[in-house]
Amino acid sequence: MDIKTDKALFSIQQGRRHITFGSPISGNVTAVNNDLEDSLDTLDISPYQQNWICKIDAENLDTEIKYLRIGNSAVAFYQEDIEKYKEEINRLGITKEIDSEEMFKGE
Repeated sequence: MDIKTDKALFSIQQGRRHITFGSPISGNVTAVNNDLEDSLDTLDISPYQQNWICKIDAENLDTEIKYLRIGNSAVAFYQEDIEKYKEEINRLGITKEIDSEEMFKGE
């Protein structure tokens, strides 16, 4: 499957809620980790070994790499995203306190 940067790559669904993740790079999806479908909670343990989503053979990595979030900029980006989702949850009137780890569990 060919994919372009920022186009829908995969979604996670919990009940009626879902979130779609865009591709960080353009290229060809060469493998998908179907084992996660039955054990999404393993992503909480480690992002390595069996806990990958998919593999992409990059087409334009030399030009796209400067737009990737790596290191401290990636941490800042995800922290901002977590705060954005917490604000949206509050706006929707969900009263249960949700921390960043719980927000992305696949339960």
